[in-house]
Amino acid sequence: MKNNTYTQITMKQAFKSNKNNLRAHTARVLKKLIGNEEHVSINEIRYFHPNRRTMPNGSHYTRGGFLHECHLNSNSFSLDEGVNFEQSGLVGRCGMIVFSKDSNIAELDSSPFVNEIETLIETFKQQISDNIKRRTILKHNTTNSVFVGKYSIGNYFHGRYGENYDAKSLCVSINDISSTLLIKLAKMMCKEFRQEILIKDFNTNKIYLAI
Repeated sequence: MKNNTYTQITMKQAFKSNKNNLRAHTARVLKKLIGNEEHVSINEIRYFHPNRRTMPNGSHYTRGGFLHECHLNSNSFSLDEGVNFEQSGLVGRCGMIVFSKDSNIAELDSSPFVNEIETLIETFKQQISDNIKRRTILKHNTTNSVFVGKYSIGNYFHGRYGENYDAKSLCVSINDISSTLLIKLAKMMCKEFRQEILIKDFNTNKIYLAI
């Protein structure tokens, strides 16, 4: 009886150790995907006000109106329903990257900028796929934290944030992506295109600014 109990404890300890090792290994792989990101900072936008205002001083009525405007603005992101419906992966895991309206172009299909975005995303996905094949992470990783699903490019932000972001801003709607990879991809784009980027994480319902 003692031997059986000891064996069970040993197996549990081994499983826990392997799980911790896998998490650490996955983190190392993700860290290598993009390279040096030290000069790209990610700042959470606590109050997503259209005029980029901070919480005002004053009465509860004034603050309530301010928070209501922030709430409406934070809910002005719309997912591409076609991509969201077709995706066969994990439901609800998605995010959006929003570029400055200065990056907008008239024809999405023939835009060099859109082509650059698509090339960068495919490169990012290929890097992840190559690491999965070499390290066999997916074999043990049931959460699919290193998976990126379908994406689409269009105008999916219908609010406003300062002078740079509004309904004319170009957006990348990505399905089946974890918060970690969404931030990684945003940093990669921020470095590549050398501009501020808005990030909407539907997994946590948070909004960030990559600088």
